[in-house]
Amino acid sequence: MDLNDFTEDEYEALSEQLPSAEEMTVEFAVLYWHRGERYVEGPFSRRLAEIKARDRGGRIAERTKTVDYGLWTPVDNRLAEFDKATELGASLSEEG
Repeated sequence: MDLNDFTEDEYEALSEQLPSAEEMTVEFAVLYWHRGERYVEGPFSRRLAEIKARDRGGRIAERTKTVDYGLWTPVDNRLAEFDKATELGASLSEEG
């Protein structure tokens, strides 16, 4: 077994206690022209975007924003060594 991999039991425990998840939100913006200049305002809720688009004679743009909290992976041991070196360097600079 590779020491950098989790066992099946460890993966199962992680997925049961902290399952992967995906969050999706929809954002709206308003695109309009004023005196020959292009403007974009947002993000807004749908209702507010509708009001602003009507007031400014603009168009509504929509996008779906997704955040994926994916699979857990083992931390690389090199990062632990880096943290130790950083802490050592910080403590030495405080003493000096």
